[in-house]
Amino acid sequence: MNEHRIRLPGGRTLAAAEVGDPDGTPLFLFHGFPGSRLGVQLAHEEAQRQGVRLIALDRPGWGQSDPLRGRRLHDWPADLTAAADRLHCDRFNVLGLSGGAPFSLASAAAVPDRIGRVGVLCGLGPVAAMRKGDGMIWHNRLGLKLASRARWLVGPALIVAAPLLRHLSGFAIDNLTRHSGAADRAALSDPWVRQVFGREFREGFRSGAGAAVDARIYGAAWDLDFAAIVPPVFLWHGEADTIVPVSMARWVADKIPDVHPTYYPGEGHFSVVLNHLPEIVEVMRVRPA
Repeated sequence: MNEHRIRLPGGRTLAAAEVGDPDGTPLFLFHGFPGSRLGVQLAHEEAQRQGVRLIALDRPGWGQSDPLRGRRLHDWPADLTAAADRLHCDRFNVLGLSGGAPFSLASAAAVPDRIGRVGVLCGLGPVAAMRKGDGMIWHNRLGLKLASRARWLVGPALIVAAPLLRHLSGFAIDNLTRHSGAADRAALSDPWVRQVFGREFREGFRSGAGAAVDARIYGAAWDLDFAAIVPPVFLWHGEADTIVPVSMARWVADKIPDVHPTYYPGEGHFSVVLNHLPEIVEVMRVRPA
């Protein structure tokens, strides 16, 4: 895994981790919540096998990326394109994982001339897509409601909780496992997966600043015109996902003109990534024209 520290206009730094084939199709991966660039390690072998240059970026305030005061969803495309320029990627594909999904869609809307394909993998939808009885795990539902109705509370709570979450990453993974379906419990029982996730979570919660801002972004109106997204969007989601219910994915898919959704019966939030990585990478390896 190669590490980068990318200097942005204005002096901020973005942290990036790169795996796979350095001469392959550039694919930027946007991590979930919680998360960091270190989770990209799980895809190294597949990216290398299929000729993909897979680059994961820590969003501002996450991991080792500097925070951006007042950050909004629509600030991300400028950081992405600056990072792509520094890494000599003229055209590229993007893949948003879970809480990284809105950032991939916002990028597609803002810079369609730079992006060939957009991937949304077990992606979070806006609060408007939440439905009673959709199967979302209770603390995710509570967190999104707080983020939409009491935004002032989210930031301080996460900044205070970040050190605890960082040191108790194993407990957090155990808690996710207990509240997940059979497919996700199997995925999260793999020692290598747990090890990578643990490192990713600990790195993500270095300060808590990124988590606090992302939570507020999720709870706010995204102000995103889904119908105006030009690049093709490929969407993958497990129908047994309790972290981000499949109803959110269907809500988003219904709003995008050029969308190619795949729904997996019996798959959860983590299992859909681990069990279907080869076919996902195969779609995202197509080099932009």
